Amino acid sequence: MTSRFCCHIGTDLSNGKVVGETIECPMHAWRFDTGGRCTLIPVQSSIPDQAQLLQLSCEEHYGIIFAFYGDKPLFDFPQMNDFAKDLKHSPPLAVPLAAPYSITALNTFDTQHYETLHSRRFIAPPLVTNPDKYCLRIEYTAEIIKRRWVDYVMDKLTKSVTSVAIEAWGGSILLLKNVDTGIASLVCTVPTSSGSSVLYITALKERKERQSWLVSIFDGLLLRVAAVLLKSYLSPDLNVLANMRPHKGALLDEADDTLKHFFRYWNSLPGITPDEQMSSEDIN
Repeated sequence: MTSRFCCHIGTDLSNGKVVGETIECPMHAWRFDTGGRCTLIPVQSSIPDQAQLLQLSCEEHYGIIFAFYGDKPLFDFPQMNDFAKDLKHSPPLAVPLAAPYSITALNTFDTQHYETLHSRRFIAPPLVTNPDKYCLRIEYTAEIIKRRWVDYVMDKLTKSVTSVAIEAWGGSILLLKNVDTGIASLVCTVPTSSGSSVLYITALKERKERQSWLVSIFDGLLLRVAAVLLKSYLSPDLNVLANMRPHKGALLDEADDTLKHFFRYWNSLPGITPDEQMSSEDIN
């Protein structure tokens, strides 16, 4: 995969046209092959060595193409612990978010808002761990307070108490597993500008061997329903998170302990610019 921006003056090549096995820039008609190499410059016959599009490492998982913006990925694509490698998945649901891409992962570790926005009351303090340099994990068991329709549905599925494990990888990939239902979810955040992003929500489930076509159809419907349930569960966040810009702030000693873990994790990630740093006055 290559960058969509021309190496000449940065024209968006998605507005260009395909000519044979090349993409033609809409501004000056430079052409690039599938490896990102320039093959034609109309105004001259010689092609500079630097006329090369940025190459991105990419992989396909669960119907989504993931690209690493750099020379090579810093970690393998994360796998869901205790799940088989062969997973069924729902089509991804796209949800626009009027906030930077970092906010989705931050919101996951803001445990104070779980009860106020999501009707989840922790039975014990959540556990935060670092299973990998690029991963931050939170585990919790919570009582479901029935306020919205999604709470009533989850109450029926999990008997009033739900146990969840969530892993944040690289700040933009979240893996969620509901211990009670055996359904996992993948939430990816893609920046669309400095202040907005898009969430892609996909539900995952183990693919059983030798299952009938009827079970296969049922599982497909179940996964679509699970993705919609997670989208509905997250919906109260969308307006609250809009235009959020977390920088320096006053964190509470105990109630914000999970957020302190997140700030340390986020600020340690490579490639985070000074403008993207998130910290409090005291997170020691």
